[in-house]
Amino acid sequence: MTDLRTREKQERIRVIKGAARSSFAQRGFANTTLDDISRECEFSKGTLYNYLGNKETIFQMIVLEGMEDLKKIAGNSLREHAPLATQLQGMSLMLLIYFRKNMDFFRILKRVRDHLTTTSGNQYLETIGHTYSELRILLQSVFGQETNSEQLSIRSTDRTARLYLQLILEYVDMRDEDGNLLTGSFAAGEINTIFFQGLVG
Repeated sequence: MTDLRTREKQERIRVIKGAARSSFAQRGFANTTLDDISRECEFSKGTLYNYLGNKETIFQMIVLEGMEDLKKIAGNSLREHAPLATQLQGMSLMLLIYFRKNMDFFRILKRVRDHLTTTSGNQYLETIGHTYSELRILLQSVFGQETNSEQLSIRSTDRTARLYLQLILEYVDMRDEDGNLLTGSFAAGEINTIFFQGLVG
């Protein structure tokens, strides 16, 4: 395959994924059809099948890519010997920035999150749920650290990781009294405050 054809294929895949993210974010998985995605990206359904497969495969692919990005952000926040508050502040800010740059993925994750730990028998959701669990495990390794500077007593790192992710998702599009989106640094600070005062200890 020539470089030009490779670039053309990559560009088509990028366009299809963008259309799929937009469609799933607006309508949800159940209410989105390949026809919707096809209209959004202006490619035929046959082109969608040839490049990425059926609706379930496309959904799984775009969500898993987003989840892998979140895992990288969490992993990069693991800095040995850094205070937990510092790690948390940096991780919160980077996650907020990522979600705000990828609002379609944010909306998709909010829709599907509650099904990831309860749905069985659906191979697509189960694969996504497994990756979501890997993200929680990464967060648990942050929250489960031994630290002398912060007298933390976390009874369940898994529960703490779930609550932290819930906080992040709540603050992505949170606004002040004037209707302005909270700045990332302010929102990350708020998350830190709530986390340490209300969720840990």
